[in-house]
Amino acid sequence: MKISFSDIGHSLTTRSLAKTIRPIIVENLKQSADKIELDFNGVKVITNCFADECFAKLLIDFDLEFIKSKTSFRNVNPFIQSTIKIAFSNRLSQSALSK
Repeated sequence: MKISFSDIGHSLTTRSLAKTIRPIIVENLKQSADKIELDFNGVKVITNCFADECFAKLLIDFDLEFIKSKTSFRNVNPFIQSTIKIAFSNRLSQSALSK
């Protein structure tokens, strides 16, 4: 399974947009034995809100090791990579504080 984020846009900025994509990722994580390729070729920027809603909220349903084992981020520029890492880190910190 491959999701080409450039088909969605070159600037991914809103939670509402991310909310349309995350269920597709969740469903594939639950049902597919294959890795999901998350391809950012042609995407220039994503916001913290988008990264949190689309990716970090996967931690609600799955643990981090499972997400890592079932996803593959491709063609991620340094800015997007940093934004996604920060979103996961923030979400993990919130989770740790609530325990």
